[in-house]
Amino acid sequence: SADAPPVISSLIVRGRTIYAGAGNEPVIYSVEGKKFKKFATLPGTMITSLIVRGKDLLAGVGGDEAGIYRVDNKGKPAKIWADKDVKYVWAIHPIRDNKIYAATGPKGRIYLIDSKGKGEQIYETGDLAKNILSIAMSGHTLYAGTDTQGLIVASDTRNKSSRVMLDAAEAEISAMIPAPGGGLFVSTADV
Repeated sequence: SADAPPVISSLIVRGRTIYAGAGNEPVIYSVEGKKFKKFATLPGTMITSLIVRGKDLLAGVGGDEAGIYRVDNKGKPAKIWADKDVKYVWAIHPIRDNKIYAATGPKGRIYLIDSKGKGEQIYETGDLAKNILSIAMSGHTLYAGTDTQGLIVASDTRNKSSRVMLDAAEAEISAMIPAPGGGLFVSTADV
């Protein structure tokens, strides 16, 4: 469509509707069959991640209004979490009890956010990376994919220990999906 954004940063499907986050503006588009339209406009500069939780979309937003927003089925956004040190919410991962993990930048942190929007920092990359671009979960292991050095850090959520699992040749770990039977499928990128 000529009306489509030039950059799609995230996609999620709910029922028969595809939601696409624009990477160049804070807009979520919806696609149903051949109908393409703006579904929601959020604060910030770009949509960085989308997930479905119940009847709502959760959107990670980058820019001065960075945070996580709940978007209802009519496209109305409401901020549910933000932190003064976060400029990008690169990935959101839902877990039990309506909690979510948020992968952020530019300080390379993961936050655990409860159902009331209270966030707790649970991991920071330090000098290893500026941004955590992707997250995945398998059992009690939380995987964080970084920029800068293209690392995957595996963290045991029970004992809070972590280790570098992969140092990729490329600079970024842009996405990860747990593989059946163990391991990960990983996409990388170079800048």
